[in-house]
Amino acid sequence: RKNNREYLSEFIGTFTLMFLGMGVNCAATLGQTNLIGVAVGWMFSIAMAVYIAGGVSEAHLNPAVTLAFAMLKGFPWRKVIPFVIAQMLGAFAGSGLAFLDHKSGLDALDAANGVVRATTGAGATAGKRKR
Repeated sequence: RKNNREYLSEFIGTFTLMFLGMGVNCAATLGQTNLIGVAVGWMFSIAMAVYIAGGVSEAHLNPAVTLAFAMLKGFPWRKVIPFVIAQMLGAFAGSGLAFLDHKSGLDALDAANGVVRATTGAGATAGKRKR
C-alpha cells in the first residue's frame, strides 16, 4: 500500500513538472513570455513537483535519478521499474495536457508559418528542398 502511494506520488509529481514546465515552453513559443519568464516558470515547476512528491517518494521525477539512486544510494531495485513507469506516464500525460491547453495557439502559429504537422509518408521528416 505504501508502494502505491510512492508510485502515485511520482506520477503526480512528474505530471506537475511537465505540465507546468511545458506550459511555460508553449507560452514562450507563442511569444507570451521571455527567457526570464521561462526560467522562473521552470523554477516554479520544479519547486511544485518536489513539494508534491518529496514527502512521499523523495521526488525522483526522472528515470535517470531513480537509476542513480538504485546504483549509488541503495534505492531498492524492485521499485525501479514501477517508478520509471509512473514517471513516464506522468511526463506523457502532463506534456500532452500542456499541448492540448495551448493547441489552438500552436495551430495558429503553425498555419502562419506554413507548418503542417502530422505529415505522413517516407519524406515526412525530411526537410523541404528549395529550388
